[in-house]
Amino acid sequence: MPKSDSDVEVIAGSSSSPGSASERRGSEATAPVSAEEAPKPRVIYEYIVRCCVRLEALNRTCCAAIRLMHRLYERKIVKYICNYSLATACIMVAAKSEEDSGIRIRDVVNVSHRILHPEKPPIEVDDSFWTLRRSLGRLEFVVLRELSFDTYMTHPHQLLTLYLDLLASWMPEEFEKFDIREQAFAILRDCHIVPEFVLEHSHESLALVALSLVLKGHDLYVPNCRDFYTVFSKHMSERKLRHLEEEVLQDVYGQRLK
Repeated sequence: MPKSDSDVEVIAGSSSSPGSASERRGSEATAPVSAEEAPKPRVIYEYIVRCCVRLEALNRTCCAAIRLMHRLYERKIVKYICNYSLATACIMVAAKSEEDSGIRIRDVVNVSHRILHPEKPPIEVDDSFWTLRRSLGRLEFVVLRELSFDTYMTHPHQLLTLYLDLLASWMPEEFEKFDIREQAFAILRDCHIVPEFVLEHSHESLALVALSLVLKGHDLYVPNCRDFYTVFSKHMSERKLRHLEEEVLQDVYGQRLK
């Protein structure tokens, strides 16, 4: 961990962003941020989603960034470095680990600046921009070092893709009419806002609950197979699936299953 985070937290630290150590003590940032001052983890995860949506990042890049940030919350670094800046660095680390070539550091700096400082004009390519860019690059290394350079993780995305392809062959008209694929992946991404939920359940369960919620949202049923999930998983039951749906609606979206 660096002795001072004043050089690596510039993305958020130069503003009134909540949880900024530089806001509290100027360049003196060696003291930990109190729990009252630091943003809640969910706020940071939602910030990552907003950035990734604007960047048009791969879905799994967004999910990976959240999980990397979740790992950082288990370490002391989150008490000393602006959490927004750490989250931004996690996006860059995730983009590289997931081989998301469409994510460029310049775009990440611009997008994060616009989200954190909506009242300010777009950042210009001047000395301040290059300072932010260099700071983000250094912070990437700090994140990697904190994680012992271990960024490997598996995702449920491939399994969800398989399920969607099979369903599309069974109900092509419905897939043509509704954005089932896009919405299923959006739900899977949003589930990562509660990373504990994602880590507690199998890829199979995560893919099925995302798919089931989309189908129910459009009042759709798989032809000749109302309990479609039994085809994909011998471990899934109606009771378990409904419980998973309730968890997602309540914990992720703040709603109740009707």
